[in-house]
Amino acid sequence: MSQVAAAGVSETPTLQDYLKPYHKATVSRLPTLTTSSASQRKGHHGKPPVESFSGIPLSLSVTEQEAVFGFRPHYTDTGHLSITQRRKLPGKSWCVPVVKDILKPLQSLFDTAK
Repeated sequence: MSQVAAAGVSETPTLQDYLKPYHKATVSRLPTLTTSSASQRKGHHGKPPVESFSGIPLSLSVTEQEAVFGFRPHYTDTGHLSITQRRKLPGKSWCVPVVKDILKPLQSLFDTAK
């Protein structure tokens, strides 16, 4: 689910809101995601943030990671990129939800009288 499609989701969505129906979030919020798959884990030997309904620990799929970053599913599925390369693209990007959160405190400074 992308931020655009998540209009019915509360103001602060949880990880579960972005997962495939057969995945279950083990945390409500993710740490900062980077190009490393280890950034999904809490601590050096932490558990991955997702598990299957049978309890098998999983990392976020590429499409789930794209959704968390605010991109549409399969956004990076182009140019014959490997899974590793696709995972790295959002980790090196500025995504709309992050920029929105950074700029939100400035909104009151630039509001014009109506």
